[in-house]
Amino acid sequence: MSLLLGIYSKNKTIDNAFIKGLLNVFSLDGKRPLKTITTGSLVLVLSDNNNNFYSNDDFAATLSGRLYSISNMQSQPLTISQNPCLDIIKSFIEKGTFVFENFEGEYTCVIADKKQDKIFIANDYWGLYPFYYTDADDYFAFCNEYEPLTSLPNLKTDNNALVEYFSLGAVLGEKTFFENIKSIPSNSFIELTNSKITISTQRKKDITVNKIITINEAVEHISFLFNEGLQKRLNYFQYNFDAMLTGGADTRLILSCINNEQRHKIKFVSYLTPPLTAETDADVVIAHKIASSLNLNHEVRQFELWDEPFDENYFRYKRTISEQKYLSGHFGSELLKKEIYKATDTHLLKAISASDTFFSKIKYRFDAKKELRYIFSEDILKGINNPFETLKTEIDKHNFCENKKLLFLFNIMTRSFFTRTWRGTQSIYFDQPAYMPIVFIMPFLDKNLLTFIFSLPENFFGVNHDNIYNLLFKNHFPELLSIATNSPLANDPLSAFKKETTLSDPFDLRNYNYKEIMSKLLLDKDSLLKYNKKFIQTLNNTDDRAYRQSFIDYETWNRYIRTR
Repeated sequence: MSLLLGIYSKNKTIDNAFIKGLLNVFSLDGKRPLKTITTGSLVLVLSDNNNNFYSNDDFAATLSGRLYSISNMQSQPLTISQNPCLDIIKSFIEKGTFVFENFEGEYTCVIADKKQDKIFIANDYWGLYPFYYTDADDYFAFCNEYEPLTSLPNLKTDNNALVEYFSLGAVLGEKTFFENIKSIPSNSFIELTNSKITISTQRKKDITVNKIITINEAVEHISFLFNEGLQKRLNYFQYNFDAMLTGGADTRLILSCINNEQRHKIKFVSYLTPPLTAETDADVVIAHKIASSLNLNHEVRQFELWDEPFDENYFRYKRTISEQKYLSGHFGSELLKKEIYKATDTHLLKAISASDTFFSKIKYRFDAKKELRYIFSEDILKGINNPFETLKTEIDKHNFCENKKLLFLFNIMTRSFFTRTWRGTQSIYFDQPAYMPIVFIMPFLDKNLLTFIFSLPENFFGVNHDNIYNLLFKNHFPELLSIATNSPLANDPLSAFKKETTLSDPFDLRNYNYKEIMSKLLLDKDSLLKYNKKFIQTLNNTDDRAYRQSFIDYETWNRYIRTR
């Protein structure tokens, strides 16, 4: 990712030693080349792959992330080689803060008004690009990465965030694990001037459920918007990426939107699921059949596994490896089949569903509070907010959308997906943790497409055969219907390619010696949290392996933060 780090001084001078400490972490101890720019009270630091900067006598601007188009300013979509910052400044002068409504992409944008010594910061409409900040007495610091800000002094653990994480499986709202560090909400605007910090969230347009549209009309419009978003991304990256090729319908929708000439510019890649082979992994077998049918340039790759002891070095290494860009169908089935509910932590789903009736809500909260007292010491629980009341408040922030629960879960998932601070290794289903140094290009996260999806009736996403997802699959590549997939509308059922594996459960989590890790990490006197020892001793025997894994991941990640 193209990254930025900013330090705004409220005292007109910035301590060089303070900046040096931040830069050391941001640069990965000198391994990542940086560019430093000073304008007035602001020091901007850009990763070497970020060329999006422009400055004149009056303004300076930089962009971190991807800006695919600026409505009303660009007749053609942008490309990765273009610097949009001059257009950003022109748009800002003309329209002020409202200009960001016309931006399409995943980004953080910074504009400096040199004459008035004002700084303006904005992020994308759905908040897909990570952005963190800390507001201290002498400075305001911000970054697309979480880790550099954790090197700042006087950090204090946010116990509300910890209790939310371990009771609901996610940190809610703008919180992080530290009180001093916040995550900016989507569609937000920050103004820094005369040592005053103003953060406002611009209201999104209301999204009401379209009760008139038919499912076939919805499928047709999704196809149009998806293709439009995909073409913007192909144009932007100029085919400088690989494309994930799987056995699912998401891949086929992407393939149906690119012509033969475009396909031949792209290398398609499939990953083997350990310990399967190219002959026994259903996803790879199906992908190979698709590649053969369409004469695609196809390669099968192995996950790179971490074969060292699982400790803080795992998280340290993940930040230092270079990243490869992949075109991906991520969030297709999550949204169009509502599989986002399957991917959401079970504790969070229970808490959401428990709010449906008065008695279920009362019982659930009683049981959950009892469990929290079983997990944490009284010191941790003292003075915290009720996480279930916080959950209701956060869901209600999405009242502008009738499908507010779906949108809320989408925000939880995209935030965790991009930042990797939510159960950092839970999604790794192998004997050893894997790391995929990948930047995903995801056309399903197109701004206009998402707005339309959130306006559709809930029954369109049902489990019946004729739901939106299956109809998209059937309509868009009929010549591939003879190749197996998990869609019930396929001519060839997926069961013909059942995965053969020596694992008792291919979706099991890492097969560690949990007792040893529990003793080493969670009962160690240096553990950050004072866990209830009885709970830790019994946690090893629970069936909820994901829940157990979250404790190990958190404590290990925390040690990484504290040992840098």
